[in-house]
Amino acid sequence: MIITISCKGKNNDLIKIKEINSPSQENFVQKYLKKGYHVIDEVSADLDGDLKNDKIYITSSSDEITNAQILIFKNINNSFSLWAKNDTSPIMGQKEYSKTVTKGAYFTIEYNRDIEDKYNQSNYLTFKFDGNKFLLHKFSQEIYDAKADKNLPVKTWTNKDFGIVNFENISYDFIENLK
Repeated sequence: MIITISCKGKNNDLIKIKEINSPSQENFVQKYLKKGYHVIDEVSADLDGDLKNDKIYITSSSDEITNAQILIFKNINNSFSLWAKNDTSPIMGQKEYSKTVTKGAYFTIEYNRDIEDKYNQSNYLTFKFDGNKFLLHKFSQEIYDAKADKNLPVKTWTNKDFGIVNFENISYDFIENLK
Protein backbone atom coordinates (compact mmCIF):
# COMPACT_ATOMS: atom_id res chain seq x y z
CA MET A 1 0.00 0.00 0.00
CA ILE A 2 1.30 3.46 -0.88
CA ILE A 3 0.60 6.32 1.50
CA THR A 4 0.97 9.69 -0.16
CA ILE A 5 1.89 12.72 1.93
CA SER A 6 1.53 16.03 0.14
CA CYS A 7 4.26 18.50 1.04
CA LYS A 8 5.12 21.72 -0.78
CA GLY A 9 8.43 21.43 -2.55
CA LYS A 10 8.52 17.64 -2.28
CA ASN A 11 6.91 16.75 -5.62
CA ASN A 12 10.10 15.16 -6.98
CA ASP A 13 10.34 12.85 -3.95
CA LEU A 14 6.67 11.91 -4.35
CA ILE A 15 7.18 10.99 -8.00
CA LYS A 16 10.17 8.80 -7.12
CA ILE A 17 8.15 6.93 -4.48
CA LYS A 18 5.31 6.35 -6.94
CA GLU A 19 7.71 5.04 -9.61
CA ILE A 20 9.37 2.63 -7.22
CA ASN A 21 6.13 1.21 -5.81
CA SER A 22 4.01 1.11 -8.97
CA PRO A 23 4.40 -1.74 -11.42
CA SER A 24 5.96 -0.47 -14.62
CA GLN A 25 4.27 -0.83 -17.98
CA GLU A 26 6.83 -3.49 -18.93
CA ASN A 27 5.91 -5.63 -15.92
CA PHE A 28 2.17 -5.91 -16.42
CA VAL A 29 1.46 -4.97 -20.04
CA GLN A 30 4.37 -6.22 -22.13
CA LYS A 31 3.81 -9.90 -21.33
CA TYR A 32 0.25 -9.74 -22.75
CA LEU A 33 1.10 -7.92 -25.99
CA LYS A 34 0.81 -9.84 -29.23
CA LYS A 35 4.16 -10.34 -30.96
CA GLY A 36 5.24 -7.16 -32.76
CA TYR A 37 2.66 -4.97 -30.98
CA HIS A 38 3.24 -1.78 -28.98
CA VAL A 39 1.03 0.48 -26.85
CA ILE A 40 -0.59 3.36 -28.78
CA ASP A 41 -2.89 4.62 -26.01
CA GLU A 42 -3.34 4.23 -22.26
CA VAL A 43 -6.46 5.35 -20.39
CA SER A 44 -6.89 5.38 -16.61
CA ALA A 45 -10.44 5.26 -15.23
CA ASP A 46 -12.41 3.73 -12.38
CA LEU A 47 -14.45 1.24 -14.42
CA ASP A 48 -16.01 -0.72 -11.57
CA GLY A 49 -16.77 2.00 -9.00
CA ASP A 50 -14.19 0.88 -6.40
CA LEU A 51 -12.50 4.32 -6.41
CA LYS A 52 -9.30 2.87 -7.96
CA ASN A 53 -8.22 3.76 -11.49
CA ASP A 54 -8.08 0.74 -13.76
CA LYS A 55 -6.18 0.78 -17.09
CA ILE A 56 -7.22 0.33 -20.71
CA TYR A 57 -4.42 -0.18 -23.25
CA ILE A 58 -4.89 0.01 -27.00
CA THR A 59 -2.06 -1.75 -28.80
CA SER A 60 -1.15 -2.04 -32.45
CA SER A 61 1.35 -3.48 -34.85
CA SER A 62 3.24 -1.30 -37.31
CA ASP A 63 1.37 -3.24 -40.00
CA GLU A 64 -1.74 -1.19 -40.88
CA ILE A 65 -3.90 -4.17 -41.80
CA THR A 66 -3.84 -5.98 -38.44
CA ASN A 67 -6.46 -5.70 -35.74
CA ALA A 68 -5.66 -3.55 -32.72
CA GLN A 69 -5.44 -5.42 -29.43
CA ILE A 70 -7.28 -4.06 -26.38
CA LEU A 71 -6.17 -4.92 -22.84
CA ILE A 72 -8.01 -3.99 -19.64
CA PHE A 73 -6.28 -4.24 -16.27
CA LYS A 74 -7.98 -4.11 -12.87
CA ASN A 75 -6.30 -2.11 -10.12
CA ILE A 76 -6.09 -4.28 -7.02
CA ASN A 77 -4.32 -2.29 -4.31
CA ASN A 78 -2.05 -0.54 -6.84
CA SER A 79 -1.14 -3.82 -8.52
CA PHE A 80 -2.63 -4.49 -11.96
CA SER A 81 -4.13 -7.78 -13.07
CA LEU A 82 -5.40 -8.65 -16.56
CA TRP A 83 -9.18 -8.29 -16.49
CA ALA A 84 -10.20 -8.58 -20.13
CA LYS A 85 -8.48 -8.93 -23.49
CA ASN A 86 -9.60 -8.60 -27.09
CA ASP A 87 -7.18 -9.75 -29.79
CA THR A 88 -9.70 -9.42 -32.65
CA SER A 89 -11.04 -5.87 -32.34
CA PRO A 90 -12.60 -4.33 -35.47
CA ILE A 91 -10.06 -1.49 -35.35
CA MET A 92 -7.35 -1.81 -37.99
CA GLY A 93 -4.39 -0.55 -36.00
CA GLN A 94 -3.25 2.93 -35.14
CA LYS A 95 -4.25 4.29 -38.55
CA GLU A 96 -7.95 3.94 -37.61
CA TYR A 97 -7.84 4.35 -33.82
CA SER A 98 -8.89 7.79 -32.59
CA LYS A 99 -9.44 7.76 -28.80
CA THR A 100 -11.06 6.10 -25.80
CA VAL A 101 -13.54 8.01 -23.65
CA THR A 102 -14.76 6.83 -20.22
CA LYS A 103 -17.71 7.72 -18.03
CA GLY A 104 -18.47 5.67 -14.94
CA ALA A 105 -18.93 2.00 -15.84
CA TYR A 106 -18.88 2.80 -19.59
CA PHE A 107 -16.07 3.30 -22.06
CA THR A 108 -16.26 4.13 -25.75
CA ILE A 109 -13.57 3.36 -28.29
CA GLU A 110 -13.67 5.70 -31.27
CA TYR A 111 -12.14 4.82 -34.62
CA ASN A 112 -12.35 6.12 -38.17
CA ARG A 113 -12.32 4.31 -41.48
CA ASP A 114 -12.02 5.68 -45.02
CA ILE A 115 -13.69 3.55 -47.68
CA GLU A 116 -12.33 3.88 -51.23
CA ASP A 117 -12.29 7.71 -51.18
CA LYS A 118 -16.11 7.60 -51.14
CA TYR A 119 -17.03 7.44 -47.46
CA ASN A 120 -15.56 8.46 -44.14
CA GLN A 121 -16.88 6.42 -41.21
CA SER A 122 -16.69 7.46 -37.57
CA ASN A 123 -17.33 4.38 -35.43
CA TYR A 124 -18.13 4.23 -31.71
CA LEU A 125 -17.97 0.99 -29.71
CA THR A 126 -19.43 1.46 -26.21
CA PHE A 127 -18.88 -1.15 -23.51
CA LYS A 128 -20.43 -1.39 -20.05
CA PHE A 129 -18.98 -3.02 -16.96
CA ASP A 130 -21.69 -5.39 -15.72
CA GLY A 131 -21.34 -8.29 -13.28
CA ASN A 132 -17.52 -8.36 -13.33
CA LYS A 133 -17.32 -8.42 -17.14
CA PHE A 134 -17.46 -5.97 -20.00
CA LEU A 135 -20.38 -6.20 -22.41
CA LEU A 136 -21.04 -4.44 -25.69
CA HIS A 137 -23.64 -1.79 -24.91
CA LYS A 138 -23.89 0.07 -28.21
CA PHE A 139 -22.28 0.47 -31.62
CA SER A 140 -22.82 3.71 -33.57
CA GLN A 141 -21.65 4.74 -37.00
CA GLU A 142 -21.58 8.18 -38.59
CA ILE A 143 -20.94 8.18 -42.33
CA TYR A 144 -19.90 11.11 -44.47
CA ASP A 145 -20.47 10.61 -48.22
CA ALA A 146 -17.50 12.42 -49.78
CA LYS A 147 -18.84 12.24 -53.34
CA ALA A 148 -22.24 13.73 -52.42
CA ASP A 149 -20.65 16.04 -49.80
CA LYS A 150 -23.20 15.18 -47.10
CA ASN A 151 -23.61 13.29 -43.85
CA LEU A 152 -25.76 10.18 -43.95
CA PRO A 153 -28.12 9.33 -41.07
CA VAL A 154 -26.35 8.00 -37.96
CA LYS A 155 -26.83 4.26 -37.48
CA THR A 156 -26.98 2.84 -33.95
CA TRP A 157 -27.26 -0.73 -32.72
CA THR A 158 -27.82 -1.55 -29.03
CA ASN A 159 -27.90 -4.69 -26.93
CA LYS A 160 -31.59 -4.91 -27.86
CA ASP A 161 -30.41 -5.57 -31.44
CA PHE A 162 -27.49 -7.93 -30.77
CA GLY A 163 -28.16 -9.39 -27.29
CA ILE A 164 -25.47 -10.01 -24.70
CA VAL A 165 -22.03 -9.87 -26.30
CA ASN A 166 -18.82 -10.09 -24.28
CA PHE A 167 -15.99 -7.64 -24.91
CA GLU A 168 -13.69 -10.51 -25.91
CA ASN A 169 -16.02 -11.54 -28.77
CA ILE A 170 -16.13 -8.23 -30.65
CA SER A 171 -14.45 -8.52 -34.04
CA TYR A 172 -14.45 -7.00 -37.51
CA ASP A 173 -16.78 -9.80 -38.72
CA PHE A 174 -19.19 -9.23 -35.81
CA ILE A 175 -19.50 -5.51 -36.64
CA GLU A 176 -19.88 -6.17 -40.38
CA ASN A 177 -22.66 -8.69 -39.68
CA LEU A 178 -24.61 -6.07 -37.67
CA LYS A 179 -25.10 -3.99 -40.80
